[in-house]
Amino acid sequence: MWFLDRLRPGDPSSHVFNTSRLTGPLDAAAFDRAVRDVVDRHEPLRARFPEQARHGGRPVQVVEPPGRFRVEHLTAAAEDVPRLIEERTNRPFDLAEGPLLRAALIRLGPREHVLCLVFHHIVCDGWSLKVFLDEVGALYTAHTEGKPSPLPPLAARFLDVAAERAEPDPASLDYWRANLSGAPVLELPADRPRPAVRTTAGDDHTLPLPPALTAELRRFAGRERCTLFMVFLAAYQAVLARYSGQDDLCVGAATAGRDQVEHERLIGLFAGTLVLRGDLSGDPSFREMLRRARSTTLRAYQHRHVPFERILTEVEVGRDLSRTPLFQTLFVLNEMGEPLIPLPEVEVELVDAEYRQVQTDLMLGVFGEGDERRLVLTYNTDLFDAETVAGYGRALLRVLEAAVADPLTPLSRLLPVDGPERDLLVRERNDTALPLPAAATLLDLVDGWARRAPHAVAVQEGTAPGRVTYAELGEASARIARRLAAEGAGPGSVVAVLAERSPATVAGLLGVMRSGAAYLPLDPGYPRARLSLLLADSGARHLLVDPAVPPAVLDEVLGEVPHDVRVISLDRSGDRPAVPLAAPGPDDPAYVLYTSGSTGRPKGVVVPHRALLNFLTAMESLLGAGPGDVWLSLTSLSFDISGLELYLPLTTGGRIVVADREAARDGDALARLIARSGVTHVQATPSGWRILLDAASADRAPETGAALRRVTALVGGEALP
Repeated sequence: MWFLDRLRPGDPSSHVFNTSRLTGPLDAAAFDRAVRDVVDRHEPLRARFPEQARHGGRPVQVVEPPGRFRVEHLTAAAEDVPRLIEERTNRPFDLAEGPLLRAALIRLGPREHVLCLVFHHIVCDGWSLKVFLDEVGALYTAHTEGKPSPLPPLAARFLDVAAERAEPDPASLDYWRANLSGAPVLELPADRPRPAVRTTAGDDHTLPLPPALTAELRRFAGRERCTLFMVFLAAYQAVLARYSGQDDLCVGAATAGRDQVEHERLIGLFAGTLVLRGDLSGDPSFREMLRRARSTTLRAYQHRHVPFERILTEVEVGRDLSRTPLFQTLFVLNEMGEPLIPLPEVEVELVDAEYRQVQTDLMLGVFGEGDERRLVLTYNTDLFDAETVAGYGRALLRVLEAAVADPLTPLSRLLPVDGPERDLLVRERNDTALPLPAAATLLDLVDGWARRAPHAVAVQEGTAPGRVTYAELGEASARIARRLAAEGAGPGSVVAVLAERSPATVAGLLGVMRSGAAYLPLDPGYPRARLSLLLADSGARHLLVDPAVPPAVLDEVLGEVPHDVRVISLDRSGDRPAVPLAAPGPDDPAYVLYTSGSTGRPKGVVVPHRALLNFLTAMESLLGAGPGDVWLSLTSLSFDISGLELYLPLTTGGRIVVADREAARDGDALARLIARSGVTHVQATPSGWRILLDAASADRAPETGAALRRVTALVGGEALP
């Protein structure tokens, strides 16, 4: 816990809390005394953990003398109680200074109080909380009745137990190293992108278990020589497997850690976490899944005394701040009943917190006693919607019902997609229709900005002084369109564009579309044979060429094309006689791209204006694109995503900053360009982002690092590490 606190200082998800409404004649002085007596009785509640230089900066445990703890007393109105509770529950603990327990008694009236107890998990677990409440209740009763303490002396010291477990058994270390080597990350489909740094904001979804089903599950567990824990674990693994598509997954499981009777009345962090790696390969029946879960649980339990942080060290888990290490979901079975403090003549009722903190992406808790049980799914609200988690709950209930009905049912048939889940997948999540703008093509939107803001900069080339306004861009593209039309290009034809990224190239692409033709981008950096193949296959009879392309390269490319191609230079598209231009419609082709050909011959894909406009409209909505945006044009025109970099800013009044080929290859130059040009949006592959981030590291270029932190980052094209 100390290690986790250092990793995420002040993380309130490491707090154990209990809030109760107390109605009746409470003796506040007797209550204070009872709380102090329990704190004095248990050394962990008086502990703190300062770091000491002579121990290499490692923490040592210091136990403060008895008699120092004080209960906080407040008087408040009922409407202020939620705020007061949240402040005390979320306020960070200082592990070095202590105390690591706070108790606040809030007086609402003569017979109405709210008790807020908050512990740091390093000194208290769920079992300890129940011990604390029971002992405070017993001592309060004795103090109000003038009787001596009814509590027997403690049979052991927590510190002695901790010392015994300080050095794990080598065989246990070997077990965890072997069992968790190469353990995968659980990838549940989330409703939102995962934050770069893990958050803890959470909420609960509760689902009561029908008593008849619980009774049947108990009988089923007995017949299968398993515990209820194992049955629920197998069912939970089945749900996780179906939703994630994984047959190898890890679930964290809390253990009480109290192996002996004398440990039962101690307060301290006995609880541990087992990492249960489930194998659901081969479409097993539920009975087989249960058998595997039983075997996994029993073997892990034999090695339960290895601290989780030691397991992390042994397994050498890579650091990922967006997730919890080794497991991303937790399972807890709690049969201890409600944590209520027993006070004579005082009615005690738990106060449900209006906020939640979650330690993992998702946690399943099974709470209750006997046949009265409930499932509680606690989830990270930055990842999941309430309805998604409700679907997990319904799925878990169906698995449990199917398991007792026919334990030979295979995993593939345990969770048929029907009912609300089918509606969600087939209808709701596919209901993504957005109204398209009245414009027929993106050209109408670009022209609209040329009328509204003719002098606004549309395109600039790096940090060069030359900038092209919307009015200038419209005029240049119109000249190119007239030249192409005069040369016979128009609807139904393909015009190839052999050019580097530049403002002139942007005008050229728009000019091709204005002529009614579709453009085929050819990257001068690509192999000559591929460029020839694409020209030949597309049937393009017009080629717009960047004058920087060497004549020898042009001759080599054209030499392999079996038909005549009319070459037009981008810088020689002067005025032509007025030629009627056939404005393209929504269903006319906008451009043609070719696949890589890695599986055979490259294949051409025709993208119509309607599809391009649909994509741009969706991205405008997603990103909130507008006139203040500055996009970096970084991607080869032969990749489809280059259209986003060029056309989203032009259709929303933004600005394009073109990175030339040399800058695109130099992380330092690219980072400087982003900083100096005020770029707000960058699309790159993960490897491209790594080059950028390395170049802009704070020790090399603070100003570029600051600029990158303000950029909206779009990532694609490769697996994201």
